[in-house]
Amino acid sequence: MGLQTPAHRSFLDGRQYRQQPIDRRWALNIIAVQGGRLLSFNTTLVLLGVCCVSLLLGFSWRDKVWAPWLMLVSVCGLLALMARIIYDLLSMG
Repeated sequence: MGLQTPAHRSFLDGRQYRQQPIDRRWALNIIAVQGGRLLSFNTTLVLLGVCCVSLLLGFSWRDKVWAPWLMLVSVCGLLALMARIIYDLLSMG
């Protein structure tokens, strides 16, 4: 009947297959502030929102003189935010 996983076998046997519990501590370590090195999750989302809104504003008024500069600053802010998060995640270990 082909290859069967433990979930298929237990279903066919009439027993409920119990999966191992998921260790969620790694997610808490990512979200929590680790000695001031990692930005908190809320701060990251606020900064991401500010960068995206300023990018949207710059694109909406792209015929103005200041709009391309606002978009440039927004993209640089997004790149800096991503670099900071990656650096903090790599230096946690």
